[in-house]
Amino acid sequence: MIGFVEGMLENVDPDKITVNVSGIGFEIFPTSSVFRNLPPKGQKVKITTYFLVKEDAMQLFGFSSKEEKSLFLHLLSVSGIGPKGAMSIVSSFDIETLVTAIAKADIDLLTSAQGIGKKTAQRVVVELKEKIAKAYMLDASSGVFDSTDDTPILKDAVSALMALGYSAKEARKAASKAISQTPNESVENVIKSSLKNLSQV
Repeated sequence: MIGFVEGMLENVDPDKITVNVSGIGFEIFPTSSVFRNLPPKGQKVKITTYFLVKEDAMQLFGFSSKEEKSLFLHLLSVSGIGPKGAMSIVSSFDIETLVTAIAKADIDLLTSAQGIGKKTAQRVVVELKEKIAKAYMLDASSGVFDSTDDTPILKDAVSALMALGYSAKEARKAASKAISQTPNESVENVIKSSLKNLSQV
């Protein structure tokens, strides 16, 4: 098992990179987030990896974090999804968006990933929904999922802030803070206070 590769970035191709580790070139097939954060060629890089061994091939896949790698492995466990499909899904969304899509059975969003059809997306939801929900609901502060304890004002404020481009985590944190400061305010005032809090971060 090769958990990570650390060395000099030797080459960057459209679908893979080569990392020079003490004179040995490791070819890695990375996610889009890894590509976006690569340093210039010749500089040091450290990539979280998964070493896949098959009858006809051995491949290294690269990820920007352990969480991204974990989601890839979850997807790889789904019947009918191979490495290419799993990488396509992981590369198409940030972690929070993907986790939420699976937990809330957002088939339309999942099928927007290249090469992922409706039946495949449905299998992802059926086979991973409970696993993903259990794994990520452990951190209630993440704001990824709606809580049954959320008030209508909090839900509306979070939805409005997310529509403005803030992540679920940022929106929930800011709205919760605004409500704690002025518990009897209207949704509009909570949103205004939340935006003020976010601008000060």
